[in-house]
Amino acid sequence: MRTTPAWSPSCTNCSSNSSGGAKKSLSAAQAKALLATVRPRDVVGKARRRVAAELISDL
Repeated sequence: MRTTPAWSPSCTNCSSNSSGGAKKSLSAAQAKALLATVRPRDVVGKARRRVAAELISDL
């Protein structure tokens, strides 16, 4: 079974702009809230989420 990645333009948690994904001007709180909705299922996705969380915590 193939799953849709969390960063896919078809993601319901993502912005509705034409390029897909989240908007470029997020506050740290908004980014943290958006990241909280992401539940990666594979090792690579989990690593990406961990790196993103570290970057957000540095803001």
